[in-house]
Amino acid sequence: GLWIDEISTLLTYVRRPMLETFVVYDSQNQHPLYTLMAQGSIALFGDTPSALRLPAVLLGVASVAAFYRLARRVVSREEALLGAALLTCSMHHVWFSQNARGYTGMLLATLVASAAFLAMLWQRKPQGLRLPLVYGVAASFGVWMHTTAVFVVVAHFLIWLVLCARGRDAGSNRWPP
Repeated sequence: GLWIDEISTLLTYVRRPMLETFVVYDSQNQHPLYTLMAQGSIALFGDTPSALRLPAVLLGVASVAAFYRLARRVVSREEALLGAALLTCSMHHVWFSQNARGYTGMLLATLVASAAFLAMLWQRKPQGLRLPLVYGVAASFGVWMHTTAVFVVVAHFLIWLVLCARGRDAGSNRWPP
């Protein structure tokens, strides 16, 4: 069965007309992008708890891959695999991956944005718009999934400001890309 926050999401947001998702944000229980994904899942698979939870499951699985990709930027292959295995078996990750809410989507977005952010920091010279575009899309996805993801973007900005204040190459040799 559904938990109380999932029931609230289903009744208050998912069953509303899709266009209202863009204009109704009357509680912290509204995760706008998750609402749209759940509406699509229910349209495809029917109004069941499994269909409501399917986006969280898919986002949770994708976040394990994103975690591994980010971890490979800063640790060895073995450590990244171990970390991904621990995330896969983590009680909290499993719980949030089956909860019809936007938390696993926010996790996925912040992992992808953080990997792009690190890659941009490690570039000697800007190399096109690919990384900034990935960062912007991932950060936007995260904030639209759950508004508290804005704090990740603010933290990245503050890190960038500190590195700029210390000089262009201040942190470039800390972790080789």
